[in-house]
Amino acid sequence: AVGLDPSTTPAISVGGSANVNLGCGAISNSTSPTESFAVNGSAYNFVADPVAGVGGLPSAITGVTELQPRHLPLPDPFAGLYSTDIPAGMNCQNFNQKVTTTTTGTGQNRVTTYGLQPGCFNSFNPGNQTYNLEPGVYYLNNTDFLMNGNATLVGTDVTFILTGTDPGSLQINGTSTLQLTAPTSGAYERMLFIQSANAELANNNTINGSNLSAFDGAFYFPSGLLDFTGSTGATTRCAMVVGFRLAFSGNTNIQNNTTGCVADQTVNGHKIRLIA
Repeated sequence: AVGLDPSTTPAISVGGSANVNLGCGAISNSTSPTESFAVNGSAYNFVADPVAGVGGLPSAITGVTELQPRHLPLPDPFAGLYSTDIPAGMNCQNFNQKVTTTTTGTGQNRVTTYGLQPGCFNSFNPGNQTYNLEPGVYYLNNTDFLMNGNATLVGTDVTFILTGTDPGSLQINGTSTLQLTAPTSGAYERMLFIQSANAELANNNTINGSNLSAFDGAFYFPSGLLDFTGSTGATTRCAMVVGFRLAFSGNTNIQNNTTGCVADQTVNGHKIRLIA
C-alpha cells in the first residue's frame, strides 16, 4: 500500500475495528512530524511488513512489527505509465446500452443471464442482477462506478478507468459483490482500477462490498482518497493499492493472500546506506 500525499496530512490511516493483512509493506509519503501514518483507537489490527513513513510514525501500530520513520519518499510507481484517454471514435453509452441478455429454457425453467460489453460509459449503475463482464477496458466518462443493493459483477481480464474532464469515483456500497481480475498482459497488465490524475484533489472513493468480493489487481488513484470502510468479510484478496490517501476504517476485513493471484504486483522503495 502506498499513500502518495506529501503534505503534513497523514497519507494512510487505520481505525475502527479494521482487520487488515496486506501481505506486504506500506509506506506513507506524508511529511507530518508525528503522524505520517495515523491510528485511531485500539480495536484495529494492521499487519504489514514493514510500515514506513517519510515523517514520524506512532510509537506502535497494532499488528506491525517493524516501523521505519524518516524514510525516503516513494515516487509514484505508476506515474505516466497508463493512458486514461478515451480512444478516438469510441462512442460513450449508458450502462443498459452495454448489457446483453441470453435466455435459455421455457416456462419455469426459463433462465436469463446478463453480460456486459467493454467500451465507454456515460453511466455505470448496475441493477440487482449478476453481470458477466467480457474482457477489455471499461472507460467511465465523467461518471461514478456505482454499486448498490445486490448487484454482482464477475469478470476476468478487465480494467476500469475513471476518466473525463471531471472523473467520477468508486462508490461500492451495500451488499454488492465484485469478483474481478485484471489482465495478465497488454497495456493495462495487472491494473484493475485507474482514476485519472486530473480528478479533484482527494476525490473520495468508498469500498464497502459484501464478504464475497474478491479483487485481483492494482488500484491506482493518484489524486483520490481510497476509503475501505468494510463489511463483515474480505473486500480484497490480491490487491495492490496506490492512492493519494488511503483509509482503512469501520469493520473492514482485508486479507491479502497472494497465493493463487494472477495479477499481483509489488513496488520497491529506496534506502540509503553508508558503507565503510
